[in-house]
Amino acid sequence: MLLIVVFLILIFYEIQSMKICFITLFTPTSENRMGPSALNYYLMRNRDMDVQISIFSFNVNRISSDEISKIERELNVKIYLMSLPQWYRLITSSYCKMTFVRVFLNRPLLAYIRIGEKMGKKIKAEKPDVLWWYPGELFRVPRSLTEYKHVVTGPDCASLTPFRILQIPSIYKKYFNLIGHFKILVSSLKMEKEYQTYNTLMHVVGMYDAFKLCEINPDLNVVFLLHPHYALSSKAKVDFNKKKLKLLLAGTRSSLNEDETVAFVDTLCQQYKEMIPYYSITFLGKGWEEEVDKLKRVGYECNELKWVDNYIEAIIQYDIQITLLSSGAGTKGKVLDALANGLLVIGSAFALENIAVRHNNSCLRYRHIDEIVRELRTIPFQRNKYEKIARKGMEQVRIYHAPQRISKRFFDIVKGFLDEK
Repeated sequence: MLLIVVFLILIFYEIQSMKICFITLFTPTSENRMGPSALNYYLMRNRDMDVQISIFSFNVNRISSDEISKIERELNVKIYLMSLPQWYRLITSSYCKMTFVRVFLNRPLLAYIRIGEKMGKKIKAEKPDVLWWYPGELFRVPRSLTEYKHVVTGPDCASLTPFRILQIPSIYKKYFNLIGHFKILVSSLKMEKEYQTYNTLMHVVGMYDAFKLCEINPDLNVVFLLHPHYALSSKAKVDFNKKKLKLLLAGTRSSLNEDETVAFVDTLCQQYKEMIPYYSITFLGKGWEEEVDKLKRVGYECNELKWVDNYIEAIIQYDIQITLLSSGAGTKGKVLDALANGLLVIGSAFALENIAVRHNNSCLRYRHIDEIVRELRTIPFQRNKYEKIARKGMEQVRIYHAPQRISKRFFDIVKGFLDEK
């Protein structure tokens, strides 16, 4: 009798389950590895048992076979690797480094990687209910897969970042950078205008990203969901009761953060007497040697970490994260990591957008560099106030960006999309 009941439950489970083929350029990992985001890993890891997923990955992020086996166990999935085109391997190899050719292309470089008909048939053999694509650059449906419904995790509006970069005045002083970002804008707009809209649901993690995509491609069905936070450390705590507070600036030097970080460092150097007794400073990322030397010369305790093995365990050693961004799109994973693990975050509107926090309640938002230094001068004398803000930020992100909450919402939306006629 028991065997019959178990058999019936298994049959019912099989009937009710939703089968998904996840088609991706990047193999999902718990920390973002060379891709736009790690959000798909957390959506899968926290899904209900009735969602079955097979992954077809081009493995652009070069995850080893041992790691892939580990990920399969963690996510309860099967991962099938697809071969990258020879032309892509050639132009991205360490010997050639010909990625400059993207300037001459009509679409983003990754948009030229396609699912062929042979692989399309293999995907079809899995008998999925829906195809889930990631990122948007890969979304080109072969004829063998036109009968399916498609969910595309952007995760951002690809044209929004270059559009915002071109509004930074200093970019016009760098001719080649200006041409490059303008070309990226044009190619991204072309790709987004050509997205298939029939039987397609686009998922993004930015509210303004969703608005821009609808503006670019009015027939596109777009849904915005909050980005899940990543790993939490059991050792995370908020404690400003120490002689020197530790400041963290995380991120590799780029056109998104260079101007504001240089301006911030110059301001710190001008006001070193008021700041040195209360703060040590760490840059986590590449390209900041000049700024580190400049701060050291005036007497700051300052260093640069180009790489850490465990990002979360590294950042919980700090008290305050300053995120200096003058452009960007979607949700910033490093900001979520910091907030979720108890750091007080000071950031620009771009750094904090699409995150469930408020200025002076659960984070500190600046408009001008001088505002950051003004806050830093105040913090040592009002430590309890700023501890409360950090704790509130941690609480907000752990509630509203909880992976379990967002995963359930995402797959419920996918199920509703499948039920639409």
